[in-house]
Amino acid sequence: MHAPAHVDEETTDPVARVIDGDIDAFEGIVLEHQSSIRAHLAVRLRDRHEADDLAQEVFLTAYSRISTFDRGRPLRAWLRGIADNLLRNHLRKKRAIAKGGADDVMVLLESRLAGMRENADDEEALEALRGCLGLLDERARRLVAMRYADEIPLAKICARTGRRHSAVTMSLHRLREKLRDCVRGKLAFARGAM
Repeated sequence: MHAPAHVDEETTDPVARVIDGDIDAFEGIVLEHQSSIRAHLAVRLRDRHEADDLAQEVFLTAYSRISTFDRGRPLRAWLRGIADNLLRNHLRKKRAIAKGGADDVMVLLESRLAGMRENADDEEALEALRGCLGLLDERARRLVAMRYADEIPLAKICARTGRRHSAVTMSLHRLREKLRDCVRGKLAFARGAM
């Protein structure tokens, strides 16, 4: 019996192989992560086609920036970061056409509760959001925290809470709308008081 041949870690690392020009290795990355990226975007957009288009854009962006990937981080987290950035940009462009809606709050919840800050307006909105979250009852706050702060998948939330998928998604939808209205009210009041 022969001892197993030593396998060079660089040749098994798909990112290293992609950087070396191996397109098949990138296809493997896409096949491994496309369903989770699509799902990540699909729950944040009403239009499945938009989610599919953005998912494609995620992988195009990842391919063009693969050399910047920090191999100390999980690849999935890096891809989700790209997805979140593209989603924010997509929703900002749409906002010029149709300002307002639950998508605004969803993006705010997703990015701000994860600790991302971009400018003073966002900081003001984050402070308003924190105040609005404080007005929710404990059950609603827990649901928002599970979904947006802890990023727990809907299926696991349903299992933990003993509620059906449709009930959880409807509750989250109503909470996003309630938070959106509350944040708008707080921001309008703060700007009117200036």
